[in-house]
Amino acid sequence: MVTENFHQVSNSVWTYSPEKTASRISFIVLDNFIVAIDSGWHTKESKLAREYIEKITNLKVKYLILTHAHGDHTWGSQYFKDCEIISAIPTYDILKDRIKTRENYRNKDIKLASITFKDEYELKDKNKIVKIIETGGHIAGSVFVFYPDESVIIAGDNLFSEMYPFGGEETADPYIWIEALQRMINLTPHHVIPGSAHHGYSNHRIRVGIHQRAHRPDYSGKIRIWRIQKKIL
Repeated sequence: MVTENFHQVSNSVWTYSPEKTASRISFIVLDNFIVAIDSGWHTKESKLAREYIEKITNLKVKYLILTHAHGDHTWGSQYFKDCEIISAIPTYDILKDRIKTRENYRNKDIKLASITFKDEYELKDKNKIVKIIETGGHIAGSVFVFYPDESVIIAGDNLFSEMYPFGGEETADPYIWIEALQRMINLTPHHVIPGSAHHGYSNHRIRVGIHQRAHRPDYSGKIRIWRIQKKIL
């Protein structure tokens, strides 16, 4: 059931994942509307999650933010087609290309962003602000979302919790990835929601993420592989 996997992280922020290791759909409930972050890839679950948050808040989702282009964060966007969809410019470009060239994207009725941006973008509802910050790292166009009023970060897949991170994309950049995590730490969040697996709390999860990327031997190997692929070595 949807209710079993819905977690209220703070007064206004909720997160949902249908499985322990699945990608997350998160919601920021503002005064007049809801902001959704990522749409998941279990399309039925995406629909149920949206219906549930709208039912318990008596508000409608107005915006969907895509943290990056991977299918487990975008395939459920078909259930947000009445919303303004927001992404960084590279995410729009990657999705547009994959819809044309990859069968598993083409048959999912993915909705491309109606609003694209570079570096930073803000949504406002009265005196409340939702900040969207482009960093790259996990894949070109990766962003995280910061809700200052309750000091919550929705990290996207620049942060995995209790899972080893995936960095297999051509545009994945371990060094930028570490910088992205440091930017999150600098905001001193009280709550952190990773892109996949369990939701975490405070800076501890992010510091663990930096440690995983910077110090584990197998990740050092991945850095070298990445550099070879990029013809830096």
